[in-house]
Amino acid sequence: EPLTQGATGQGQAVLFRDKVSKIPVCVCKIINLAATDKLNRYYVKQEAEFFKKDIFSKLNLGYHIVDYFNSEQVGDELFIYLKYCNKGTLLQRIEASLDNRQPFTEDSIWYVLITAMHAIRKLHANNIIHRDIKPANIFFDGEDGDLKLADFGLMKIISQNQKQSSTHVGTLGYLAPEIGVKSYGKEVDIFSLGVTIYQMVTGEVPINQNYKFDKAPPELRQLLKQMLQKEPENRITTEQFFKQETVLKWITYLEQLYNMEHVKKEMQEF
Repeated sequence: EPLTQGATGQGQAVLFRDKVSKIPVCVCKIINLAATDKLNRYYVKQEAEFFKKDIFSKLNLGYHIVDYFNSEQVGDELFIYLKYCNKGTLLQRIEASLDNRQPFTEDSIWYVLITAMHAIRKLHANNIIHRDIKPANIFFDGEDGDLKLADFGLMKIISQNQKQSSTHVGTLGYLAPEIGVKSYGKEVDIFSLGVTIYQMVTGEVPINQNYKFDKAPPELRQLLKQMLQKEPENRITTEQFFKQETVLKWITYLEQLYNMEHVKKEMQEF
């Protein structure tokens, strides 16, 4: 049964709860296609169609991707049903951190970095570029607050031979420098996640990409520098990331604090 309704960037969102338990279980994104411009209409329909593809499954994309239930179009309205993530977004946590002047703990930053990088690794293994990695698209769900990557409206499925895209899409501040300048590949997601982690550390998103790493702990600082390289070929890849001794050490440590089961299990596939 419907519980609450609110606005999204592209339309309305309705939260539904289980009739028996009264626990919120599903969010329905409602987009009025007739009131949406041609480009955004293409992207929202692309997201709905993407969720219906065989490629979108827990088997392929793993645990840290948002759960999808269904999508349908009725007249001019498009409905996309997704699992409700009950612990909010990373953006909300960043805003709370700034309001309360309470910095993120180092282990919480590493948790977001490792699990988000793992989600990106699964996407890239299936030739999918997300193209809009940012705090507003990173959710937390369940008793353990498991990270879930969401919003695939701007994603791009590339062929084995193509490897590149040239469309200027994404969110200002999180865009890799090559977007809008030349063709680009999967490396743009690494850069955007780097900006996201930088924002967790500093509370800032430098529009001029003038990053200062002095606030980051030494181990994190080194990885951030590798993720935020201006030239895409110099950025660390997901494969290289998960071979880093520092990352492996933190995965072992985080098992005591967070649900790292799926990261460790799915790492064996690569």
